[in-house]
Amino acid sequence: MSDWISLLVESLVAVGTLSLAVMVLLQMRESRKALARQIHAEQLRDFLEQWREAIERAYVEKHTIFRQRYTPSNVVESNPLFDDVKAHLHKESGLMESHSRYTKHWMKFRQAGYSLYERIRTDSCAKTDEKLTTGSETGLRDAFITTLNEQYLTYASKNEVEYKESVAHRIEGQTSTTGRRRVIFMGSGSEIAVVEDKSKASVVRDTHKQMLRDYTNSRYNDLAARLVETSSEINTEVENLYREIDELIAQPLFAGDCKYIQRSLAGGSRWRKLFKNRN
Repeated sequence: MSDWISLLVESLVAVGTLSLAVMVLLQMRESRKALARQIHAEQLRDFLEQWREAIERAYVEKHTIFRQRYTPSNVVESNPLFDDVKAHLHKESGLMESHSRYTKHWMKFRQAGYSLYERIRTDSCAKTDEKLTTGSETGLRDAFITTLNEQYLTYASKNEVEYKESVAHRIEGQTSTTGRRRVIFMGSGSEIAVVEDKSKASVVRDTHKQMLRDYTNSRYNDLAARLVETSSEINTEVENLYREIDELIAQPLFAGDCKYIQRSLAGGSRWRKLFKNRN
């Protein structure tokens, strides 16, 4: 009888020990899971902060529309956490829908911006019989194009001109040996061309003046109006994205166990080894 009782006691002790071990194992796993969630939530918040900053840099302003070079895929979608954040969104979140609209607006914006810039560049080079160049080469400088771009966009956005009728230019000699002339647009203080002689400089100056006053030309104004309209759509979507991102940043934790959390808990053999070491 005593042997039977001893066997029962030993069995109960073994079951109790096993139960305790299982509880310890489950508690350790839950602690590890909670830690993984906490760390991952911090990573997601850091990513969302970076996303917000990227949006701020892309915010469209009237005088910099033509300079926008933002490509959403390079800044946001290339980050592995972009796809991951989808797994943690609550049902009411409209983040991804807003981002999709934002990206489409930007594609439309960039296409119109490129078309306007190229149209102005083509016309400028044809009217002056000069190429767009840099450095020591003679020709038109980028400022020749961009000042016109700003002019047309200003008219399209505010229905008034940026540079008044009395626009001023200055022609100055670049060097005494080459006889080249620099054309400076006083409206911006920018060098808009470097040419071989004063006669050519006068042609460039007069062409630039005439084109600055050509802001009602539908060849430019239709595209400029499309850019201004699209920029307004982008800025509206920016506000939506700010709100959606800020709401997510405010969350202490994110719902759902994504692949990164699951991977951090993988490796059952390691848990068995850990359990074995503790006994």
